[in-house]
Amino acid sequence: MLKSYLKAAWRNILKKKLVSLISITGLAIALAVCILIAKFIYDELRYDRFYPHAGELYRIALEGELSGIPFATATSGGPAGLALKNDFPEVINACRLRMVSQPPLLAAGIRKFYEEQVFFADS
Repeated sequence: MLKSYLKAAWRNILKKKLVSLISITGLAIALAVCILIAKFIYDELRYDRFYPHAGELYRIALEGELSGIPFATATSGGPAGLALKNDFPEVINACRLRMVSQPPLLAAGIRKFYEEQVFFADS
């Protein structure tokens, strides 16, 4: 029974080549988009979940207004982490990260290179 269905489908594909090509291409694109969306959702739900106490981790963000234009950024003032740790007993530890604006020139033996995406950390 399945063999006859496959034969009929194959004959239909050969008979209507353009329609079949458009349909198969649309199906392939739809499947690829669904897989990418599922992967994105999976990554968003699993972000930082490899830490043992992932539910206790927080990130400070800043929302404000500059010249009448609202903005949101994932940065805050330097002393914010230490102030939270001192003022709130629930905060066990705090860490500050700062991205280096210019890639530093590093040396390993006689080889010199610029390192991209360097951060300073204080914990």
